[in-house]
Amino acid sequence: MTTSSEDVLLSVSYVRYKKGDGTLYVMNQRLAWMMENRDTVAVSHKYADIKTQKISPIGKPKIQLQVVLHDGTCSTFHFVNPAGAEAQAKDRDQVKTLLQNLLPKFKRQIDGELEMKSRDWFRCLKNNDFDLKDKRRSGTLKKFEHEKLEELLDEDRCQILRELGKTYK
Repeated sequence: MTTSSEDVLLSVSYVRYKKGDGTLYVMNQRLAWMMENRDTVAVSHKYADIKTQKISPIGKPKIQLQVVLHDGTCSTFHFVNPAGAEAQAKDRDQVKTLLQNLLPKFKRQIDGELEMKSRDWFRCLKNNDFDLKDKRRSGTLKKFEHEKLEELLDEDRCQILRELGKTYK
């Protein structure tokens, strides 16, 4: 079920997922669920892929925990401990608390390029520059030495290289 480097931090029996009963495992790098009497993991989510977790409100008949992934999909786990609602809530809260501690350690790092673009846009907006057009950049435009190629580019500057290659032949 696990690789040699994974530690099971918590296992909770009597957890239903899509009408199947099984065990929910909170490990050091992922959350996994395995159906009863099976030896393969049916659900596995790395913590870096989990955006957030949600729990069912107090007073609802079903005690649930839902994990929402960055891609918008989600998995809902229903705690069905036969000892009753208190035991179900206790099981769910143990998982919830452990995830609250683990998830921040695995938050995705913002892509550096996206961060730079965001800073540039924020700077422009802060300076009341709402122009969405590209600014002229310093430097000279690249000149082509071949006259035929220059003519083709003069006709349509948006041609891609493949189109220019076909036309130029």
